[in-house]
Amino acid sequence: MKTVKIIVRGVLRGTGFKAHIYLLAKKLRLRGYIVDEDEDRELICIEGEEAQVDEFLKNIDRGPPFTLINSIIVLEAKESCNTPTFEAYYREF
Repeated sequence: MKTVKIIVRGVLRGTGFKAHIYLLAKKLRLRGYIVDEDEDRELICIEGEEAQVDEFLKNIDRGPPFTLINSIIVLEAKESCNTPTFEAYYREF
């Protein structure tokens, strides 16, 4: 089992990026979540088999057409994402 936390910065809100991540995680049968950190930053926690996590990481930057990703930081995590499935959480700013 592999767990990573990913910080994605860029033009993400209103582009379908969160839905893209949600569908990708579901397709790969990963657990975790995506949540807005602020207006231009998303935090993703993902866990699953190493091959599926690696595949997720390969495809994270292939988002919807109007998404503009400025940076992706991937951090190995020691703690679990603590979710039984993959969830998308929304915040209003």
